[in-house]
Amino acid sequence: MTKTITINIDEKIDEEFRDMVKTKYGKGKGSLGRAFEEALEYFIRHRKDGDPDEHLLMLAEKGFRLGKLTTNKRGEWHRA
Repeated sequence: MTKTITINIDEKIDEEFRDMVKTKYGKGKGSLGRAFEEALEYFIRHRKDGDPDEHLLMLAEKGFRLGKLTTNKRGEWHRA
């Protein structure tokens, strides 16, 4: 079952989206709807599961405990 949605968006976003749709799906009938549906699915999936990029940024900001360095000599780090 399909549903019709009417939205108002910024003109610049509309132009960019339509250009991207033409590149991926062509100019055929239904291409804009397919691309919009794909964008909504992506949005829903990332909001529902949590954005993985946000999680990775949080880990990077928190830092990692890598233990204590036992040497300051670079050559000893690369021993075979």
